Amino acid sequence: MSYEAEQKRLLQFMDEVKEEQFSDIDYVFEQSDNDELHDIRLATRFLSYIDRDGLTHWQKLPPRVKTPEHNVVTAKPGVIREAENIKNIFDCWQLYFTDQMILDIVDNTNVFILSQKDNYSRQRDAATTFTKVKA
Repeated sequence: MSYEAEQKRLLQFMDEVKEEQFSDIDYVFEQSDNDELHDIRLATRFLSYIDRDGLTHWQKLPPRVKTPEHNVVTAKPGVIREAENIKNIFDCWQLYFTDQMILDIVDNTNVFILSQKDNYSRQRDAATTFTKVKA
């Protein structure tokens, strides 16, 4: 193909592209209110995630509203009072289970072990103690 023929072909393509661009612009000006509503829905779809149920929409961007004063959380996260100075797991556990509660657990466990003792003869099935439970 000669240089002149190639130039002519390229000019024809450029003219077609220009015509298509003008027709697109004309179409934009002729849109109705329904089309604008449709565009808003499309934009919303791209700015949100749709849940598996197909109904729930999660917004990708936070809303542009100020959080009401009564919804602002000012309390610091973390433990309070007695638990503030605790450094190990056992001390945390003792906050929930008092010594009296552990004694009740030991007593009831021993009652259950005695009721099942006839079925087993192993030494490890012996009664439990307060120290074993705390360990």
